[in-house]
Amino acid sequence: MGYDRNSEPKTKKINKKFLYASIGAIALIVIIVAVVVVITLRGDSPKASSTASAATPNGNPSTATPNGNPSTPTFIGKATRVTEYPPDGIELGQGWDGTRGHQKSSIGIIFEEKSAGLGQSKTEDYIKVTDKSRLMQEMDISAEFQYSGINARGSAKFSFASKIDISSTSQCFIARAKVQNGRIYTAPHSNDKQVKLSPEAVELAKQDKDEFYRVYGDSFVSAIHSGAELYASMTFDEQEKSKVQELEASVEGSGWGFSAESTFRNKMESYSKQSKLKINYYQAGGSGDPLPTDVAGFLSKMNELPELAKNAPHRYSMTLQRYDTLPNWPAGTLESRPSGYLETIQRYFEYQSIFTEINNVESNPDDFLLGRGTDLDELENTKEAVRAELETIENNIADFELGEIDSLPEPSIPDYDFRVKMPLPLRYDPTIKWEDDAENIRDAIKEFWVEKTSDSRCLARGFSHASCLDSDQIEQYVQQITVNHVVVVGGRQQVNALNSGSRWLTKIEWGTKTNRLVEVTTFRTWSSNYGESQGKLEFYIGVADKPGLIRGWRQFATSMNSSAKFIMQREWGHFDNLEEVTAADFRCWSPQYNEGHCHLKFFIEPTASDTSLIQGWRYEASTKNSSSQWILQSSWGESTGEEIPVASFRTFSPQYKDGHGKLLFALSSP
Repeated sequence: MGYDRNSEPKTKKINKKFLYASIGAIALIVIIVAVVVVITLRGDSPKASSTASAATPNGNPSTATPNGNPSTPTFIGKATRVTEYPPDGIELGQGWDGTRGHQKSSIGIIFEEKSAGLGQSKTEDYIKVTDKSRLMQEMDISAEFQYSGINARGSAKFSFASKIDISSTSQCFIARAKVQNGRIYTAPHSNDKQVKLSPEAVELAKQDKDEFYRVYGDSFVSAIHSGAELYASMTFDEQEKSKVQELEASVEGSGWGFSAESTFRNKMESYSKQSKLKINYYQAGGSGDPLPTDVAGFLSKMNELPELAKNAPHRYSMTLQRYDTLPNWPAGTLESRPSGYLETIQRYFEYQSIFTEINNVESNPDDFLLGRGTDLDELENTKEAVRAELETIENNIADFELGEIDSLPEPSIPDYDFRVKMPLPLRYDPTIKWEDDAENIRDAIKEFWVEKTSDSRCLARGFSHASCLDSDQIEQYVQQITVNHVVVVGGRQQVNALNSGSRWLTKIEWGTKTNRLVEVTTFRTWSSNYGESQGKLEFYIGVADKPGLIRGWRQFATSMNSSAKFIMQREWGHFDNLEEVTAADFRCWSPQYNEGHCHLKFFIEPTASDTSLIQGWRYEASTKNSSSQWILQSSWGESTGEEIPVASFRTFSPQYKDGHGKLLFALSSP
């Protein structure tokens, strides 16, 4: 009886189909995995090109971003990395010395050149930068190209970045627009399944890895990307905290070229009209057409970038692949050297930023809060310390370039050690004044010079990076911020004619003179020079390690009979959580009441009186001509071995009615 195919059980047929399908699926999966492995070794992993700053196990951002550029330029160590295309050119397959940023003339791999034209892809983003190190990173200038720039072999992009002014008195944003046409890449030779080392290179690697490194470098060019790119630095003349926050918020969500109603575009145009916006450009790609000079030109140029990339493409980046990733690399891996390379370069530009900041303070001292812990002399000492660190790094780089040292030593002093010695920009927080409480000023310095910088570095370098500070580390730096206290060190009373048409004459002066003289109050008085006169009391202000007794004061005015509302006339100093004491009452003039009545209130910190020049005071009254007995009206503190009259004025007292008063200070005993 012959074999009847149709007599086979139905379930058997189904099982065979399932088996064939399973075998086919497994074969397809194997092929896909193999392709992905090959692509990954070339540095063209689809996952890498679609993930923006993904976190790696050590907490640092990955090297890949949507446009294929590194978010964190890194030295040798990763299998593949993307870096800037060198200014003197390089060809596919050529060797590269990542230690010093040099190309090698030798080619040590067997490959075929292929191209991938995937159609144009364009990317654009806007990043705020706070120092030169972050600027270099965001412009995709990798460590070896920064190294070359310090050695006067920098690219045009490095030169552009070096000239951008970043300071505490302005806000700098970097606009990055790129159009990628495609790439050429190393593909396996027709007889091979993978790119591999040439026989000569394999033999040299076996015999002498150091010589291999000298001849071929540590990696080779596995892909070259072309298109066009445009960088713009936008520097806004703004430092007030609330307005800076508005600028930062306006950047979020800005798309290619901005829409007409874009908040950031409106901000740019507004600051430009006020001459408070400076824009600088760097462009790669195009036919040498002029760069824009204003906001409108920048937006127009951005929209033209795809056409420029199409008509006059420029090689702007390359993918480097380590030799030890190739299948026929001899056992063992190529050393990743030198140690501390990236950290040293980063620290160099951090120091450079601080040096620039100090120059800015010295050129514009009125824009900073000086004399409350940091003055120009102390700042000059900090500047010299920073200069010494910069010179040390430059000397080390020179020795390394000559081969006199094997690696670059990493600097041991974080730039935060210098940041805590910087003065606060006055426009950062208009509510903070020179005479403010020391803690308020210290908190503002912490926020401006330490916290903002740390937050920026956490986002750019990863939260595990040493420059990303945690709250305990920040508090340790806060303890290094020196802010002294405002104290009254002397004073004087002056008199003038009632109509203020005469010269002010000093009647009483005491304590120490300083270059900071503050008006305390004005009053009616009598003087031998002018008869019925107007007077004023002023204090000389100094600084000390501990607070003084009097931390602030206010003068209030009312009607002559004190029946109307008291209206504040002037205030100075610190008032929060302090004891409020009325020091004296007197006749005065005010815009609201004309001839009227005033009182002076001191805000004091009683616990500071033991170390203060002023230990207390007495307010006394007598007749108009001062011929009668002086009668105590009010007092605070205790009498000491020395008392000084600080002001005499017309006053009202229950004992003498319209009469004469005087305020005396009890000074610390000699």
